[in-house]
Amino acid sequence: DAIPNYDEEVDYIQELLETLKATRIEEEKEAKRLEEEKKKLEREEKWIAEEREAKRILEEKELENAFQLKKLQLELENKSRPSETVPMAKPKLEMRHLMQKFDPKEGDVSLYLVLFERQARRVEINEDSWVSHLIGRDVTADCQGVGRSFKRLLAY
Repeated sequence: DAIPNYDEEVDYIQELLETLKATRIEEEKEAKRLEEEKKKLEREEKWIAEEREAKRILEEKELENAFQLKKLQLELENKSRPSETVPMAKPKLEMRHLMQKFDPKEGDVSLYLVLFERQARRVEINEDSWVSHLIGRDVTADCQGVGRSFKRLLAY
């Protein structure tokens, strides 16, 4: 043996090499495990984000559907209401601009009422509101007289 303790040093160096190899293999395994864990976490995060997005889209669709349902219900409710509960549109022209006030001394009430009816239909006044338009035209007092005359005529 030319070099003293040569075998011991070779054994020591081999042992060191084996330890380094084992450490390196362990570090590579740990790095691989960490990489796989990182990929797993990224997949889970992606899945969670996709689930949240799907839930958000579903909630938006539910809100839209609820809105459409309410809209249809209101439309149906409006269509099923009797005409007197539907608010009347304001006539485009008011009757006071279309016809003069009735003068009982000079006018014929039946002719006036026929003219009133034609004008009211032309400007699309709801029939339910004709009486209120006639009240402002001083026709009602004369009509009451016509009604009484008609009753007397029937009683004859």
